[in-house]
Amino acid sequence: MVLLDRLESYSSESLSASVNLEKQTIFHDARGRLPSYVGLEYVLQAASAYAGMKRYLLGLTPLIGLFLGTRNCFVSRPYLPSNGRVLVSVSSVFSEEPIGVFDAKVTLGHEVYLEGRIKAIQPRDEKELARILSNHP
Repeated sequence: MVLLDRLESYSSESLSASVNLEKQTIFHDARGRLPSYVGLEYVLQAASAYAGMKRYLLGLTPLIGLFLGTRNCFVSRPYLPSNGRVLVSVSSVFSEEPIGVFDAKVTLGHEVYLEGRIKAIQPRDEKELARILSNHP
């Protein structure tokens, strides 16, 4: 399920995308509120878009990426605003295939709703993916 609405910018080291908060999703609670932790999925999708764009520009097809974890992930408020468009930004801080580390942020105006560092792995092929998922060397 793609949650990002629009690619705002891309460079060799970062990507920004946005999400329209006015549309309802399966992540909204019974009161129509969107928990801020959903921002983690936004930044993961932005990191995936960054990796996919990088491969696309090299004439390659995108690969599957897996989320490994976060470091110092901070959510400033329990819910995202119910209107507006949040900016989702990722910046590559480390990349050595198949591992990538990104500084990530979800903002609306000057307000930061989620900020942290995420780590992901992008297996090169199905055999490597199967090995990672089965946790065998």
